Amino acid sequence: GSGGGGATALVLARRVATGTTNGIRWRNSHGMIQSRDTELLEAFSGMELTVLGTASASPSTFRNVSAYALRTDLETFLFDCGEGTQLQLLHSRLRHGRINRIFVTHMHGDHVYGLPALLCTLLSADRALSTAPEHGTRSTHVEPVYCYGPPGLYDFVAASLAYLDDDTLPSYARNARVKVVVHELVGGPDHVAGAHLLRNPNRRPQRSQHHYQQRGGGRDGRGHGSSVPHNSRVRRGRDIEPGEDGLWHVHHMDGRQLKSPIDVFAAPLTHAIPCFGYVVKEGDLRGRIDAAAVKARGLPPGPQWKALEYGEDVPLPDGSVLRASEVLGPARRGRKVVVMGDTCRSDRILEAARGADLMTHECTFVDGEERSAKRSGHSTPRMVGEFAKRAEVKTLVLTHFTNRLFGMAREASIYALRAKDELGDVRDGVGADGDGTADAHAGGGGGGGDGD
Repeated sequence: GSGGGGATALVLARRVATGTTNGIRWRNSHGMIQSRDTELLEAFSGMELTVLGTASASPSTFRNVSAYALRTDLETFLFDCGEGTQLQLLHSRLRHGRINRIFVTHMHGDHVYGLPALLCTLLSADRALSTAPEHGTRSTHVEPVYCYGPPGLYDFVAASLAYLDDDTLPSYARNARVKVVVHELVGGPDHVAGAHLLRNPNRRPQRSQHHYQQRGGGRDGRGHGSSVPHNSRVRRGRDIEPGEDGLWHVHHMDGRQLKSPIDVFAAPLTHAIPCFGYVVKEGDLRGRIDAAAVKARGLPPGPQWKALEYGEDVPLPDGSVLRASEVLGPARRGRKVVVMGDTCRSDRILEAARGADLMTHECTFVDGEERSAKRSGHSTPRMVGEFAKRAEVKTLVLTHFTNRLFGMAREASIYALRAKDELGDVRDGVGADGDGTADAHAGGGGGGGDGD
């Protein structure tokens, strides 16, 4: 369901919820879309989120572990890559070759164990990307696969692929020209600030950011990982430090290649190990073109219409010039998607996430288990709902459910959420409330949580 601006529809795809908010489509990867739901998928709006896994700790027969794919006009971003992500991608409508950037929230296994296998496939994929799609040309080059995440990500990727040489690589990847470049998010206050919330005498001591940054010896002169085996296909990228606004400015996509520029930011969350949430923010969108006005000036549909959409003036058949400002409507507010890692407190991402059109948030424990949730760095539906309300989130998608809650979403609960949305009866303006969410994802009884 949704509350606030933007229409959200809940539909079923083999008992799985799907919807759209402010032009951002979101859906689960399971199963085939029913025919009555195809209208949600026909016209790509430039942003689509596919949830590839909703389980915590380990996969089950009903759910895979964490992974989320955000498709844009130019490429597809992958957030986390738990075990089995590659198979989930094959079951989806997504193309492997468009995955160019992978953003890791933290280094727990249920968020990264699928990364080595996927990278092996991407090493051999056709990664020739168009550099000037707006003008209909195709200047191609082989793009690396870029990975972003907390300290320790480079060591993990390098060690995982270290022994993959021409004798051990799958035959399809032996002649790959693609490289993997790993950027780590470093600096700033300790990412587990507030670790007093996580104290538990039965847990091993928490490891800080400093621990991950100081492992290894210094092969490259920067204090990084000489003890880690190396693969020539894996290269260490830059260390990304937070800006003056306290956010890690992770990636920027130029608006010349898109309808609007896209920026990816990161902010730290409170979990058992260094953990991030990612904010994908679209710049203001250009106004819509007035087709009737363009035709009235004597310009038939064609490539010059695309130039007008990008704000360029174009010559007309009669020798005059049609100015883009004459046929473009007012600019539209860009969209915002937030993908959260595991967390029990998210104050440091609050302002960056404010007003998000869509947020995915972990929900490992059930209501009434707040003490256990905070002790392990996780959340309950009520904790998530309170944060989403403070952040004025329009649509909230809960994920990372404990396997003690088995089964798929109940059809009746999804229809109930849809009915509530149509009646405007979504409590507190939050996309999913505690009661509705618990009913939607709990196929059986039981509570409890998971360590990861």
